[in-house]
Amino acid sequence: MRPPRALPWAPCPPSSARITDGVYRPLPQQTYPAGRVADALSALRHSRHLGKAVLTFPDTEPIVVTRPDDGPGLQPAATYVISGGLSGLGAATARHLASRGARSLALIGRRGAASPEAVLLLDELREQGVDVTAYAADITDGAAVAAVFDQAERKGRPVRGVVHAAMQLDDAPLDELDTSRVRDVLAPKVRGAEVLDELSRHSALDFFVVYSSVTALIGNMHQAPYAGANLHLESLMRARREQGLPGLALGWGGISDTGYVARTLLDDTIARSGIGLISPRTAMAALDRHLGRESEAAVVIGVMEWERLASILPSLTRPRFSTRLRRIAGAPAPEASADLRHRLTAADDDAARHALIAEALREMTAATLHTTPDRVNCSAGLADLGLDSLMAAELKVHLQQTFGCELGLMEFMAAGNLSGVAERIDRALRR
Repeated sequence: MRPPRALPWAPCPPSSARITDGVYRPLPQQTYPAGRVADALSALRHSRHLGKAVLTFPDTEPIVVTRPDDGPGLQPAATYVISGGLSGLGAATARHLASRGARSLALIGRRGAASPEAVLLLDELREQGVDVTAYAADITDGAAVAAVFDQAERKGRPVRGVVHAAMQLDDAPLDELDTSRVRDVLAPKVRGAEVLDELSRHSALDFFVVYSSVTALIGNMHQAPYAGANLHLESLMRARREQGLPGLALGWGGISDTGYVARTLLDDTIARSGIGLISPRTAMAALDRHLGRESEAAVVIGVMEWERLASILPSLTRPRFSTRLRRIAGAPAPEASADLRHRLTAADDDAARHALIAEALREMTAATLHTTPDRVNCSAGLADLGLDSLMAAELKVHLQQTFGCELGLMEFMAAGNLSGVAERIDRALRR
């Protein structure tokens, strides 16, 4: 019997083998826990996603189903004051209160009706039958804000609710800030809240809400004054509660489609930092929930990827966050760091030390870039590797945890390539 004729082509390996061998690569994707399906759909709707949107069902993050509260009952004969109410989240709040039945709104902003978003906002609210007034006033000016309260009284619609949404940012390393720049960031939130607190003491308020930030809880690079201002807001709300007055600080995470994020087009940057974005609609639903029930004086609202955040913000490695964190991806386990330091001490010469540091650095960089160490060229420029400033900050934290030495971000970037970074680490370890 003749042997079978050889096939002119070799049979293809199964698809699973090609996946294992790296021939087939997964499509780009962004994953969302099932509890965040609304955020996934919002990302698809607004084309903010990269590749596929994938829902996951992690056992560690059970899906919490809550019945939405009706929210606060708003009085048609009352006035509701919103500082920073002519743009961003303040403007979204004005629209929301109008949809809940508010018929008189006093919106305070530095430029008043001349604010970029004001014309459209005011026309929209007036078409709904809302008596809305835009005040050009500095929220820290007690006399100017007192005039807002007085006018509401004269119209027979006294102030019954306050939302303090005014803010100012000036992001910079702490050693680059002077007194004037710090004061400019603190004033709208801190002094503005105090002015509203003082003027509303004799009003029968249904609510007094200040918009804080998750930075009050976790901090943020280059935002020390802003984080401090938000901490003050939370302290003020606790003090009001202790005195039997309404007070609620809502510490927002990232909010899409409006305000600072929308103006600066930072959606992707913020998402990569580990702070997810919620829509203004979701934010307003959260406002309703916390006004419609007894709540803590300070509440953080947002979607956080704690491990990713901890790779950038070392403060998150403190014990109070331990229940939220697994070991940071890309960072060596403590025993591995100890072993590396032992090998560095035992290294025979400078070349051996440099090689050990460079190899550890290559592995950490690969983890940060979500690739394999063999694809990381230590001689290539940092920018050519795909390291942006956010990734560099993440890698800097890993270096600090691994080698126990501090390397400034500017010094890191000035090294040019990973070999240069390794030399700087070696010098720092010898000091």
